[in-house]
Amino acid sequence: MQLLLVKSGAIITVIANKVSSTFANMQNTHNLIFKEKLVEKSDLEGFRLVVSATKNSDTDRLVAKTANELDILLNVVDNPALCSFIFPAMIDRSPVITAVSSGGTSPILV
Repeated sequence: MQLLLVKSGAIITVIANKVSSTFANMQNTHNLIFKEKLVEKSDLEGFRLVVSATKNSDTDRLVAKTANELDILLNVVDNPALCSFIFPAMIDRSPVITAVSSGGTSPILV
């Protein structure tokens, strides 16, 4: 997903108390912005799209509440009930690109 966002020209900011090695390795390659801290409501101001991938239900609920208040598109990984949109599975066999979705209920199957 993050590589598709990079390809789209998105400026990606990662806000995390601890940054995974996967994202750390991508920082220079994809020009990601890092803020190593706990996410706060004010951190989301000015964003158009947010992906919450914390595996922490309290943080995900805070991000969802804030995104809703600020009218920001939101995807909470593995929690479709908190999402305002979902990412479909992408199959890229250029020049043909297709997306397949189960509506967020069976992403592994898709």
